[in-house]
Amino acid sequence: MKQLNKNFGIVGRDYLPHLEEIKRIEKQKTRTDNALVFCGLILVNVATFPSLFNVLVYGSTPPPASLTGLVMCGLCFYMARAIRNYRTEWVYAVGEFIGICSNGFLFVYALTV
Repeated sequence: MKQLNKNFGIVGRDYLPHLEEIKRIEKQKTRTDNALVFCGLILVNVATFPSLFNVLVYGSTPPPASLTGLVMCGLCFYMARAIRNYRTEWVYAVGEFIGICSNGFLFVYALTV
């Protein structure tokens, strides 16, 4: 009986570092995923900002309403997914909010012009 308890203790000690390594790898993967998403959302939102700037500052013609409206609808679907997984995808939620606001403004403005 002592041998069984002794072996169980060794297995427990050997397995714990393995679990900690798995948690560390998962945290690193989450950080990497968030960094990639953050870069992507910057690029997507920065692509919208020149049009938004031209409309707000110079009063130029906005992109077609079909483009901005469909992009905004797509962003709404992404936002719904980000909200469902908010603990791990909060970066998505921030990016989608910015995109929805900027594309929503362009969409409404395109409909009124």
